[in-house]
Amino acid sequence: FLVEDPSGWSREEIAKRSKKLNEELRRVFKGDAAKLDRYLKLSGEFVNGTVSAAVFHDTSLNLLGVKNLRVFSELISLLEDPVKRHVLETLFREAKGKRSSTLSKDYLMSIHARST
Repeated sequence: FLVEDPSGWSREEIAKRSKKLNEELRRVFKGDAAKLDRYLKLSGEFVNGTVSAAVFHDTSLNLLGVKNLRVFSELISLLEDPVKRHVLETLFREAKGKRSSTLSKDYLMSIHARST
């Protein structure tokens, strides 16, 4: 699944894709508002830096399941922070066995991507 660079997207495109992502997450969690709220809280914690990329990645794949990798790749694409997007994309590609680039271990440690 392709993770896209949103830098060329209009605000309207981002809003449209964000709305569609929220609909997809509701579908994935089958209308279970409590699970969806927990996942959205986890997403916010990742964005705010209180949860590492590694923890967010592993928990996301666990909660969303392999049938919903497209949803997770879209979530990654919609991240505003390019560093967080790149780290999460790297973890996502490595998990699929398709290393797109190699970040140094020191760099990943410095942004807590390997902490649990």
